[in-house]
Amino acid sequence: MSEPIIDEDELNDWIHENLETGGFSAWVNITKWDEEGLRPKEIQVTLSYKTGDGIDQPYGDTPPDDSIAEALRNAGFDVEFDGIMHYGYYCPKCEENLHYGEENYDEQEVAICPKCGSELEEELGSKWIYGYKTIKLKGMETAEEIKKLIEKAIGEVV
Repeated sequence: MSEPIIDEDELNDWIHENLETGGFSAWVNITKWDEEGLRPKEIQVTLSYKTGDGIDQPYGDTPPDDSIAEALRNAGFDVEFDGIMHYGYYCPKCEENLHYGEENYDEQEVAICPKCGSELEEELGSKWIYGYKTIKLKGMETAEEIKKLIEKAIGEVV
């Protein structure tokens, strides 16, 4: 029996060893094979972006959700969000972000701005942002051609 021209492990090792993925983690799944099971017909590229560390401390002061999602969508990826990351508070009157601990509280224990006394909005974002893109193949591509298509898909985002 013949061997597939390439498999997921080989592709994922190649991605991790050869491609610049910026702040994203990247991997692929072969979701459809030809009738003989030797050539991929469809590959799903997944990019994931983690917005904070392992103890739920965000990497930035404001959620990057919109800008990351926009970059993924502009490159033809479907986008999903997972989990909740807490970024602190936002004062709509002062138009300023506050870190946790900088807020005051009123008699009803509602967080208020220490500068103007307005009620604060909690700033929330996602812990993970995922992008999924399906690459349809003819089933005639070489391993190198498949790698080039994956590289192009990832490169359109990072």
